[in-house]
Amino acid sequence: MNKPDIATIIDLHFEELTELEQEIARYFLQAETIQDDLSSQQVTQKLHISQAALTRFAKKCGFTGYREFVFQYQ
Repeated sequence: MNKPDIATIIDLHFEELTELEQEIARYFLQAETIQDDLSSQQVTQKLHISQAALTRFAKKCGFTGYREFVFQYQ
């Protein structure tokens, strides 16, 4: 059985995300994001968010943290 792609995972959890987390979700749903440096430091600077917000977003999507989320994303 195939594991769901990241867009499906984000969509499944989108409604339970806060407004800020939905902004993070929209960033990752953009096709051109794949070309970006996805280090947590770069993403937090680009989106003007905290490291904690990025981690909370990843956890609400069912991952243990941002690192696991990025691994699945790429």
